[in-house]
Amino acid sequence: MQNITLLNPVDYVQRQVLKSVEEEISLAVEVYLAQQCSCIYYADLMNNIPKGFASKDSLIAWLNDKPSKNGVREGIITRYKKERPDHFENGMWKPVNFPAFIKFAYEKLTDKHFVKSRSLAEMYKLSFNDRDWLAKAAAVMGIKLLEELYEQKRLRSVIAQTILKINFLTRRLIERNASVYGRNLKNFGIKDIDNAEIRKNITEYYREIAALATQEHSQHHELALLRKYKPDIEKALALIPSHIQIAMIEGEVTS
Repeated sequence: MQNITLLNPVDYVQRQVLKSVEEEISLAVEVYLAQQCSCIYYADLMNNIPKGFASKDSLIAWLNDKPSKNGVREGIITRYKKERPDHFENGMWKPVNFPAFIKFAYEKLTDKHFVKSRSLAEMYKLSFNDRDWLAKAAAVMGIKLLEELYEQKRLRSVIAQTILKINFLTRRLIERNASVYGRNLKNFGIKDIDNAEIRKNITEYYREIAALATQEHSQHHELALLRKYKPDIEKALALIPSHIQIAMIEGEVTS
């Protein structure tokens, strides 16, 4: 790419403005996804899935890498990073590409060669064609990608980092104490445990802590950017089903 300098002032200014706006939108989208999609249990994002549609566990399994006899079967997130390098900059994702990431996942999951099953590919095609399923699945895909970026220290947003940190710390707390709670309850002869109530209380605690953390950053410029671009973000997200429908039609034409 040609190096643009102040010797070409118009091109230089246009490029700097474009870069600045892209950075602002990327920060806003990352904060939006972190706020909307972060959860302790993925089932909270993807529940009540109708019979015949792809399950949460199936989706997560395909998003993740999986060890195999021949090494590692790369998941959708790893393949996305490799096949869409222009969606990343210095290892950091450009969240403006979130709709494109969902479309990439659709293309992989409806590819019988990728999922190694024609019937599974057809089930995912049916699932992606359902707006409710797609909305829930997109939330899971969004948080899974953000979580991986967080673990690799590749998130752009301070607020997103804070939310994800609380998310991981809460999960770790649950894991460390689960066996202790179970053992103590057993010792006291308590057998009937309301797991749903425990889960509800933990989720409410997590949301309160996350809300407090966001409140502490209430004057942060990232929240100002979120307020500025939120209408456009939600408008773009609302168009994702149509985006997928076009991909379906294109796939039928070229198949």
